[in-house]
Amino acid sequence: MKHLNLPNSELIQHSSRCMPYVFIADDTFPLRPDMLKPYREADLSSYKKNFNYRLSRARRIVENAFGILASRFRIYHTQINLEPNNIEKVVMATCDLHNILMEHTPNSYAPPR
Repeated sequence: MKHLNLPNSELIQHSSRCMPYVFIADDTFPLRPDMLKPYREADLSSYKKNFNYRLSRARRIVENAFGILASRFRIYHTQINLEPNNIEKVVMATCDLHNILMEHTPNSYAPPR
């Protein structure tokens, strides 16, 4: 497995728990220590069903957000060959640009449907 240069674990906001950074994945990805995947058993406990539901909601939010960014900024159409800290800057910059354009030119940037 290729080593990824992920940030160190951090305290969760409003908590004393320190948690690692992870990827939210679905069943198409292999299970790894840095991935959260849904449980696949047939007869799940209520705890595991709740976990799967919340993980699915988190994954949908991320997919929707990146779908919006990809529809607006072509940099997301291909692999981004940058260091992780620079990729973070690109993502933050495109989020900021999106928000500025939505605020100042909503009719031309995102016409009503």
